[in-house]
Amino acid sequence: MSGAYVVVGSVLALALGVAAVLNLIHHKTAIVTADRLGLSRSLTRPFGVLLAAGAAGLVIGFVVPWVGLAAAVGVLLYFLVAIGVHVRARAFAPATGFPGAVAFALLAVVVLLVRLQAGVAVQSAGDYGPAVRAFLGLAGPG
Repeated sequence: MSGAYVVVGSVLALALGVAAVLNLIHHKTAIVTADRLGLSRSLTRPFGVLLAAGAAGLVIGFVVPWVGLAAAVGVLLYFLVAIGVHVRARAFAPATGFPGAVAFALLAVVVLLVRLQAGVAVQSAGDYGPAVRAFLGLAGPG
């Protein structure tokens, strides 16, 4: 595994974890941002779950590379949609979270590029132990 991936993946996972907690606990910043973007406050918890899933996926990706790749793609898509919501609401000021959404998207691109550059995007089913293959529903000894 690439040391660069561990660094950028860890930075993104940590930042996503913080954002997830803020959304899950309905922190004032999450509520204010939802209000400014015209979103329902009830969406902050589902957003927090998505952010936490992205963080967990990136960390799992240190061991199971394709999970990290999938998580990075998911995080990128999440923040591209977030940027679109900001554009729709014409909310570009720092107080609306627009710069943060752009930064998260760019960091997700960096994680993807580093992961792909390392050449460990996908492993065959045989690269995992029998317990992982069983959990994933993969048949055979590998």
